[in-house]
Amino acid sequence: MTRGRLASRGPVTRGRLVAAGGFAVVLALLTACAPAAPVVEPTATPVSAEQSELLAAARFRNFDAGTRAVRVDLDDSGTTLHLEGWFDYATLTGYAALSADDRPNALLLWDASAISAHAPVATDAAAPPPLPVPDAVPLGDSWQSSPLSATHSRLHTVLQVIASLGSDRPDNPLLLRQGGALALGQETLDDAPVTVFAGPLSDNPLPAGQTVDPEAATTRFWLDDQGVMRRAAVRLGGSGSWIDIDFADAPGVDLGGARTTGAAG
Repeated sequence: MTRGRLASRGPVTRGRLVAAGGFAVVLALLTACAPAAPVVEPTATPVSAEQSELLAAARFRNFDAGTRAVRVDLDDSGTTLHLEGWFDYATLTGYAALSADDRPNALLLWDASAISAHAPVATDAAAPPPLPVPDAVPLGDSWQSSPLSATHSRLHTVLQVIASLGSDRPDNPLLLRQGGALALGQETLDDAPVTVFAGPLSDNPLPAGQTVDPEAATTRFWLDDQGVMRRAAVRLGGSGSWIDIDFADAPGVDLGGARTTGAAG
């Protein structure tokens, strides 16, 4: 998507509402996080002007791609969960299979504020959910909906973070630099070179001269040389544990206008 296309989008969309707060949306979801060991161990440096431009474009790259494949493993109240599916940043809709231990996969639909769950289906563990989305346009009685809230569970928090990682415009690179974003060095992810960043500590400028501790950040981002997000990591809860959210391209995936609204409560 070019800036010309962006300018022609017209009225405010749901995606734009989520994007309005910039990285503050992600930071607000992680305010209960406690310090923990950093993900990587290079020498952290404040982002340069060029690096801040790359980081500022990351959420827009997700929106520009439309649908991204997502994969997450996390522990939630002692249960190991595996989430495999997609998030459409143009319509702000996620769809994934959720597996726990050896139980059949449940299906999830979600956006920034609501989640809908479908009864377990017979698919292989760690497999993407079936397409097209079953009984979804309009959402039928086989789906049960409820509010999505970071106070409910770690899973809910991660789903909200995924939803927040898209924006129909780049973030402000100057505010990222002033808010304490750091460059943590180079790595290789899935055989591709990436730059690792620590997200800003604040969506507002930090006091002049303040030293930023990389361990204080609650987000990490692995970006390729085009600024495409290959991984995000967030630190949740008092344990200070990190959760990786892996992204990949999703050519040809169409969620077909599925929505979380309209299901039986």
